[in-house]
Amino acid sequence: MTDKWTDELLAKVKRLESEFERNEQKFTSRDHANYLLEGVGAAPLPSEFARLRHRARTLLSQPGIPRHYYEGFLFSEQIPVAKSGQHVRGVLRALAEDLEDGNIPPIGVMVRAETHSDLLDLAESLLDNGNSLPAAAVAGAVLEGHLRGLCDQADIKVKVGNKGGSLGKYAKALKDGNLLAKDVYRTVSDWITLRNDAAHMKVDKVSEPPVRAMIAGLRSFMAFGSRT
Repeated sequence: MTDKWTDELLAKVKRLESEFERNEQKFTSRDHANYLLEGVGAAPLPSEFARLRHRARTLLSQPGIPRHYYEGFLFSEQIPVAKSGQHVRGVLRALAEDLEDGNIPPIGVMVRAETHSDLLDLAESLLDNGNSLPAAAVAGAVLEGHLRGLCDQADIKVKVGNKGGSLGKYAKALKDGNLLAKDVYRTVSDWITLRNDAAHMKVDKVSEPPVRAMIAGLRSFMAFGSRT
């Protein structure tokens, strides 16, 4: 299963790979003979190749793309341009094939996961400083984003009005679609209650232990899936 971000990334990777291929003869032509013979840094980098390489660097360093593709690109900067272009093209081709074969999780999912992890770090920091209410609110926002993402992945349509209650609707839709195990649903419902208590400033019901348990539970929930 892919998502819009993954499809867009795949199209960009293929376009850039094609540009490298079309310009490969230029990079190895006699016009750059001195550069090729003397190696990296011996002469100004051909402008078209420099442009494409900068585009590849930007593309491969995007959030959600596994780090080893960017590291493969960095290696291309340590070899003569005659081989560098071919190497970058190989990295782009490998990324395209992995995206097509489903070897990489949907990019949107990975970006959300990175963002949610950062937000849970923030919630934990707030909790460590004695701020249980905002910590629970931030954790609740992460929960809502994750549940919404699961619904989007499964193409489950959930009607959310302006009066709130979206968290419960997402959770129930996932349970009804057999995408949320009953015990997990009960735990998620407890988290929703805690988040709502925080939103309504019920200080006596939002203490440090349950908020900390919620944050730890959310990390496991996002890492291991909705049926664990």
